[in-house]
Amino acid sequence: MYLIGRPPLKDFLRFAKHQAIKPPRTSALTDAWQSAQAVIRRLEVEEPGVADDPPIDKLGPQYEPLLIEF
Repeated sequence: MYLIGRPPLKDFLRFAKHQAIKPPRTSALTDAWQSAQAVIRRLEVEEPGVADDPPIDKLGPQYEPLLIEF
């Protein structure tokens, strides 16, 4: 998810081609990237600065099982 829509399309396609065991068709990857890019552009206009400097807090004990599993 992090990669879709953020890097240039060419870089995204190269990453998928070289890292995926069975990469999807280029057209499917391109469609996914374009959809994500449209969402990112919309959020940049509608919610400027919302993701800047997020608070970083300690995780509560409810997350300990996930940490142990990780």
